[in-house]
Amino acid sequence: MVNMHAKPQTLDTLDSCLTTANALYGDFPGLQAKLQTLRPYICPFEALVPHVPESSTVLDIGCGAGLFLSLLNAAGKVKEGVGIDISVKAIALAQKLPGAVDGNLDFHLTTVTDPLPEGPFDIVSMIDVAHHVPPTAQIDALSAAIDRVRPGGLFVYKDMAQKPLFHALMNRLHDLVLVREWINYLPIARVDAVADEKGLDTVHSFSINRLWYAHEGRLYRKAI
Repeated sequence: MVNMHAKPQTLDTLDSCLTTANALYGDFPGLQAKLQTLRPYICPFEALVPHVPESSTVLDIGCGAGLFLSLLNAAGKVKEGVGIDISVKAIALAQKLPGAVDGNLDFHLTTVTDPLPEGPFDIVSMIDVAHHVPPTAQIDALSAAIDRVRPGGLFVYKDMAQKPLFHALMNRLHDLVLVREWINYLPIARVDAVADEKGLDTVHSFSINRLWYAHEGRLYRKAI
């Protein structure tokens, strides 16, 4: 397990994220915990964690089993963190993590109709969430998330990329096998447009291919 009183870690490489994920979940039984130890191979957390300021209040929408919030916490980035997800099993695992048991992280089960926590938060994140949302609700979901960011705060967005075709197909296969869902790609240009309409500026962007997956991400700052 991660020592909550240890020196904060610099999680700016794949190896460092893998090591921390294994420390967080390696002692838990079951497939879901094992998948968390391997997820940094798929999701480039090292492209996100270093950009979050220390001692932030964080809302992670669609937090799953709590990996992103826990990586931020291990890096000394979280003053108070809230994670929400619709998966009973994922939240049950997240609630066993060090930051939830005796620390500063709260993980809550939610439904698709529940309102988001009001905040505002220094950081609001949506990582691999938008493609699970029905196309007719994606823009409303983005807008609601952005509304929870305090002035001067960051909206952290990452999702599966629609191009190139091979990677897009492998993204689809991944979700069909693991969660039995068909990806609803949200073009990153539409995300940029919503962010611009809501008064956010892009401060960091990336496109990363890892294994057979393609990712694209943004960090947007809300105007003061």
